[in-house]
Amino acid sequence: MQRLDRILAVIDPTVDVQVGAAKAARLARLSGAALELFACDFDPALTGQPFFDTDELRRLRDEFIAERVEYLEDLADELRAGGLDVTTHVHWDNPLHEGILRRVTEFAPDLMVKDTHYHSLLRRALFTNTDWNLVRRCPVPLLLSRTADWPARPRILAALDPGHHGDKPAALDHDILDAAQFLAGSSTGPCKPSMPSSRLHCSLRPPGSPACRSPRT
Repeated sequence: MQRLDRILAVIDPTVDVQVGAAKAARLARLSGAALELFACDFDPALTGQPFFDTDELRRLRDEFIAERVEYLEDLADELRAGGLDVTTHVHWDNPLHEGILRRVTEFAPDLMVKDTHYHSLLRRALFTNTDWNLVRRCPVPLLLSRTADWPARPRILAALDPGHHGDKPAALDHDILDAAQFLAGSSTGPCKPSMPSSRLHCSLRPPGSPACRSPRT
């Protein structure tokens, strides 16, 4: 990653605080990138599939999508007021990861940012494996954001695998390090490479077992 021209921020309209969008906006502000706020959503109660679609269901779907568009536009207006180039887009799609990946193909971002957080049981049924499938299949760099804000100078950790276990391409480590260094430079934070070692195996052992005790230095 040598530059950021387009950032795609995946928005979950069911949560109150959009930390991922704030991080995407921060990167857009630092890099001068255009930012798209994107929502992919689906309500099985409104599908009418396969034989029972009605004018009323279509009207309700249109209202559902219009509410999502209005929500995104409210977010976008706040960011535009700060000088950012922000667009919005909504997809009605299922499974959600397929809809998100379709938008990645259409928009061709240099980076995608998405929140990852707890969902209710109903929402969890829709979001099952969404993040995992994005990690596996997203064709552009993916930043999964937890709910905590970044500090003023975030520390960037690049996890590298020089042994290329699982037949991962050798170029992947270079791409990861390039992206980490770019993000560190954009956010004025330090970048530290990390490589696996035998001591990482202690994560598979019960806490407090001898193998998990750190050697004295």
